[in-house]
Amino acid sequence: MERSWRIMLGFYTVWLGTFFLTASYTAWAGPGGLIKDAVMTPIGRILFLILAVLLSPFIVYYMIKRAIQIRHTREDLVRLAALYPQYRWLDVKDRATAAFQWVWSAWGKQKMESASAFTTSWYMQNQQMLLDDWSDRGLENVCQLKSIKRIEPLFVQHNEAGDGQGSRLTLVITASVVDYLRDKSTGKIVEGDKKIDDLQTVWTFVWQENGWLLNLIEPSTTEWSYLTMPNELPASLTPQSSRA
Repeated sequence: MERSWRIMLGFYTVWLGTFFLTASYTAWAGPGGLIKDAVMTPIGRILFLILAVLLSPFIVYYMIKRAIQIRHTREDLVRLAALYPQYRWLDVKDRATAAFQWVWSAWGKQKMESASAFTTSWYMQNQQMLLDDWSDRGLENVCQLKSIKRIEPLFVQHNEAGDGQGSRLTLVITASVVDYLRDKSTGKIVEGDKKIDDLQTVWTFVWQENGWLLNLIEPSTTEWSYLTMPNELPASLTPQSSRA
């Protein structure tokens, strides 16, 4: 029975991965060096709808698992906040909102240093190198943040050593954005489009120097890997009952 369940779970994982790699055409954002794809053609939309119908059982399974993971992470943040104030959700949400706005602004200006208060040094330097490389090739990423629609906690890993230094908090951020790559000399769009789209990306923050600093941005297709990882809390805060 257990072997059958593992085979079925593996089957779900493969199909879900295929679905989200195919369907996430708005999953790429400016910050992080990823450009969202252009809007689907009519034929693409039809194929997408057919695929969605065929995979509907797996999509439902994914959505349920995702909702459970987010609920568990919210509950774990409440437990952590009782001992560690940096996990208070309203404060976390405010910090993530500010980081998202500053990073998008810095990326659009091609000056990541202006968002240095919200990112790790490694991430800031890594992103500036990418921007400089695009500039050297005559490319410019045009990105505009219209609004942040939703911030959800996906995963938390508390490091008990050093007063929590190095702890990780992963959030799913949904925003309305414009994002495309163009040739600076001709103005021609080489990737993406000018359409305003809802964008979902995965942002991971680390606790350093008494603040949450952005350390990684990933496409929404990486959500699944976090859904298979249990949150890591101090033993004293781990719930007694096991989680499905």
